[in-house]
Amino acid sequence: DTAKESPQQQVSSSALAWYLDDQISYEDYLYDDYLLNPVYGVQVNLHDLMTDLQPLTGKQDADDYIARLQAFNTRIDDVLAGMRIREQKGIFMPGWMVDEVIGQIRSYIPADVKSSDFYATFITKVGALSNISSADKQTLYSAAEDAVRTTVYPAYNKLADYLTEIRPESRDTDGVWALPGGDAYYSWLVRHHTNSDMTP
Repeated sequence: DTAKESPQQQVSSSALAWYLDDQISYEDYLYDDYLLNPVYGVQVNLHDLMTDLQPLTGKQDADDYIARLQAFNTRIDDVLAGMRIREQKGIFMPGWMVDEVIGQIRSYIPADVKSSDFYATFITKVGALSNISSADKQTLYSAAEDAVRTTVYPAYNKLADYLTEIRPESRDTDGVWALPGGDAYYSWLVRHHTNSDMTP
């Protein structure tokens, strides 16, 4: 009962009510986004997680880093499942976006695994730690190299191959208005980002 709440609690309740309504109304547009967009697509998020955000301050962090590398395939398979649902619904990215994402993916997997950001970042950060023995470092380096080669590279290649496969279906239009039901999604986005009922 908001009448029994303090003014501060009423503000919180109002914000929560708006948020919940926003989330419920989003269900109609769950598949209208682009999981592989070049700004904050999964391929970028995974790269940034490993090279910028994953802490590396000791052996446990290093083990966690390798475990995350080894989980790439699971994450990519989940994304591909979502992409296939979008494909069935006729939701395709613009062609230029597909091309850019393929280029990004390829840039993350140079021919020499030791040149990859995933491996090089790990080596640099772990190499600087004094709380891990030299022997343990060598074991960790080998494990990281193996994870990048056997999991990260195949997962990224799977993404690039999928995008190459659907490239002929990609759109030559950019706006979400061009998607099936795009006008309604566009209106929802305006409300979501501005809390306004103005039309696009």
